[in-house]
Amino acid sequence: MKALIGLFFFLTFQINAQPPQISTNNAPLNGTFNQHIEVNMDSLQIREEINPSDDANEKLEKRNLEKDVNDYKTIRTKTKSNAYARSPSEGAQQLLDKNVQEIQSIAPESIEAEILYYDAGNYNADRASALQSSLEKDAENEEALTLWVANSLVLGDTIQAFATLKKMEALNYIPRDVLCYAKDLYASVPKNTILITHGKWDTYGFVYEQMYGSENQQSLNVSLDLLQSPQYRKLLKRKGLMLPEGKRIDVEYFKALCEINNDRQFAFSMTIPKEYLVSFAKQMIPNGLVFLYPSSDEVDQVVTNNESYLDSFLFMDCGQTENNSLVGLNANYLPMLMLLEQQYENDKGSNVKLSQVQKHREKLKRRIDKSPK
Repeated sequence: MKALIGLFFFLTFQINAQPPQISTNNAPLNGTFNQHIEVNMDSLQIREEINPSDDANEKLEKRNLEKDVNDYKTIRTKTKSNAYARSPSEGAQQLLDKNVQEIQSIAPESIEAEILYYDAGNYNADRASALQSSLEKDAENEEALTLWVANSLVLGDTIQAFATLKKMEALNYIPRDVLCYAKDLYASVPKNTILITHGKWDTYGFVYEQMYGSENQQSLNVSLDLLQSPQYRKLLKRKGLMLPEGKRIDVEYFKALCEINNDRQFAFSMTIPKEYLVSFAKQMIPNGLVFLYPSSDEVDQVVTNNESYLDSFLFMDCGQTENNSLVGLNANYLPMLMLLEQQYENDKGSNVKLSQVQKHREKLKRRIDKSPK
């Protein structure tokens, strides 16, 4: 029964309300990409050659710097949007490295050169000195602070990560909707469970709440994005997690990770693209804002958990205007509600509870319908 419930709700959810991917940068997601993503070179600008005798050298250098930075971010946005992998393809990585080299040749000590040099390393902490230098130049640089949180996490320095997140919050760099959602995500994760997150905001939000809270310090967060870091992989091994061979973080790596740790309880964040989860559909069940895998033998307990969330969850109702780019997070509450709705429809004495579930669904649906397409 538990397998059928998990499969039914997983498939229904993916068809009607696929959970949004959360990017690890500030650029919007666009396009559909396969596992071996190729970057369209026609979308990249033509770099102007600088003539040493030209009085406009300085202006040309500035334009070329802007072009290289924009090209880098175009490539990075596309690789982050890949629903099959967190790691860039070999070709995309070469383009990222080439753009960084060109930026360094124009303005080696610029903040852009330092930040993008670190970013191109995919959270390799060996490059952290460049990131630190950028923060010495501009202690409130949003992009540098965001990456500094990641660098702290791959080294296991949660105190530094939390302090940086607090600073970002004070500077209004963290959308309030993210913190609102994070409270419900944190409450969804059972103790002694491995929470798998996908991108920036689901990871940062959970870490933020975990550092504030005291009830769920035992749960281990594993970020698919940060798994690109060699230091992070070593950290997780020290914490007792078995990791597959290989450095490319993609759907196959995720599957192998779960299989070799088959004695552990996982909680999959609903921000993870469906391409990662299809293999586990028959053994998952929604518990708040996560899919538990393998699904609990105590289905009644999961139902009870979801019932309690009806009253305790914020449901993205945080008393402020919603961030339009995050409206899609509302869809991640639907599997839980659908599970309860099915349960109550089979129980003639649960009309009041059924009505409560349906009210939540209608409210969420109105928000989702207003979200940017």
